[in-house]
Amino acid sequence: MTLRVLTPDDVPAAMALVEQAGWNQTPADWRRFLSASADGCFAAVVDGAVVGTSATIGYGGAVAWIGMVIVDARHRGKGIGRQLLQRACAAVDAAGIPCAKLDATPAGEPLYMRHGFVRERSLERWEWHRVGACPSPSPSLPVFRSSLSEDAFALDRSVFGVDRRAVLRSLHEEWAEAAMEVRTGSGLRGYSLGRRGLVADHLGPWVASDESAAATLLDRFLIQSSRPRVFVDSFVDHPFASRLLTDRGFQRQRSLVRMSRGPGPDAHDSDMLAVLGVEFG
Repeated sequence: MTLRVLTPDDVPAAMALVEQAGWNQTPADWRRFLSASADGCFAAVVDGAVVGTSATIGYGGAVAWIGMVIVDARHRGKGIGRQLLQRACAAVDAAGIPCAKLDATPAGEPLYMRHGFVRERSLERWEWHRVGACPSPSPSLPVFRSSLSEDAFALDRSVFGVDRRAVLRSLHEEWAEAAMEVRTGSGLRGYSLGRRGLVADHLGPWVASDESAAATLLDRFLIQSSRPRVFVDSFVDHPFASRLLTDRGFQRQRSLVRMSRGPGPDAHDSDMLAVLGVEFG
């Protein structure tokens, strides 16, 4: 087995691993990683075939996200995932980025802990199946289609801790109709974006200062989405995210844990109901 930098030509092979694992990423997601971090995405190769991947994306030189750690089922248990993680961590360190973060499954948490990652917060993936009519949106809060205003960028920087407008703009370019803001006389009360994944539409980030704004964004997204399934990766300790999702028929699919290694930026994420995605933070 050899490790090398992942290239655009490897995207079909990487997508074959995504499909085998039943994940939701698309070729556009791989291109986001490669565009942001051409030297920070890696492939494990056996007999000329890509059998594993890992990827990194840096945000503002303060934090990097590690994702897409996948190993072909036929090659698991050989230490390939460990080597891919080590290569990703080394790339973050070489770039001089002080903090690395990732969202892990419970099964992967021990591996990450052995590499210096510590638990931050718990998340849950929720899944919604379209049955009948969508919920009616709140009539009291108008939603504005967003061109990603500076207010939205500023709010995202506050809740996430660093500026990540490049990846947010790429989401908007791919699915502009899913970008929404709730505004009233007091200003911006929330915003959300979405992605069209391989198997489901994905809501995230989903950020709101109050429950009414959050509910409006969620309901509008369910109307905007035409897919049979929708995913949301939400923080377990958020005061009303799980209630809103349960009320609309979402079901918990699996548990996740946010982990970090090294000192990270200050994030005021109490208004973040759901993350962009476990691969991007």
